[in-house]
Amino acid sequence: MVGSFDPTKYADQVKVYQELVEKNAAAALEDARRVLQRESEKTQEQTQQEYENALRAGFQLLAYIPPDRREQAIGFMHVPKEAKEAFLKVADRAPDFSVDFRTAYKNILEIAANIAASRTRPPSPPPPTLRPPTSP
Repeated sequence: MVGSFDPTKYADQVKVYQELVEKNAAAALEDARRVLQRESEKTQEQTQQEYENALRAGFQLLAYIPPDRREQAIGFMHVPKEAKEAFLKVADRAPDFSVDFRTAYKNILEIAANIAASRTRPPSPPPPTLRPPTSP
């Protein structure tokens, strides 16, 4: 048995096997890199979209903040400096819906209070009387 072992042939087989393993590992690594790259791009796109949606909502809601409090509200935002500057520019030109909102809220409260005050508890109906069955 020992005589049938050929070290050069064995070394060649090991070399071929190592090359095959390295090619498979390189291919698997490349596939994983591509998948990771696609996921990274997708995540970046989603993050960018969510950031833009949040900024858009912030610009729309700016009108409902009283003008004298807008600068303070913008100061509390956790956004880049450029975004704060954009908010400050828009804050000067944004309409003031805060007064209408306050007025509507007060009106709703007054209406609710008037309804509550005007309601009186209806009288309770008299208890039913039990009558004995009548004979025909």
